[in-house]
Amino acid sequence: MKTTTSLSIALTAALAAALPAQALRAQQALPVRFATRAETTASAADQAHDRAIALMARSQITANRAAARLHLESAQLREAGDSLAVRCLLEAAHLFYGGGDLSDARSALVTAGVRAVEMGDVVRGASAYLDAAAVAQEQRDGWAQRQYMDKARLLSHSPLLTGEQRSEINHRLGN
Repeated sequence: MKTTTSLSIALTAALAAALPAQALRAQQALPVRFATRAETTASAADQAHDRAIALMARSQITANRAAARLHLESAQLREAGDSLAVRCLLEAAHLFYGGGDLSDARSALVTAGVRAVEMGDVVRGASAYLDAAAVAQEQRDGWAQRQYMDKARLLSHSPLLTGEQRSEINHRLGN
């Protein structure tokens, strides 16, 4: 036991002496900064968004479908208050719609509406719900169409809207 302890102390001393003093000081002087989860997530969201934009430039249906999925991924990775998430969701919805995928288009529009309203963007929220209602009508889903129109109608009463914005929403509602 005494021999093992003495051996451990001797090895530790030998290793410490073997390290150059300069390297030890340099190690102590360098601050280590780790990326936060929010920074990592934001970076991944930006990368997905950039890849989606690059795919959209191809103007091919398969590329647009992949771009729509990347826009969804980018939106999902973004913080609750990031307005780019709503933009990505709307872009995904338009790409899905253009590719004939009405279900995914409607889902993206509804999610965009929810996220916009959560941030206080009543106009984009109402617009997204009205677009979702139009897609639901195209899908012959009258119940969903009424639900989305009711959400837009409720938003049209928001004190945050100007008269012009309210009129536009009411016009789209058929009022």
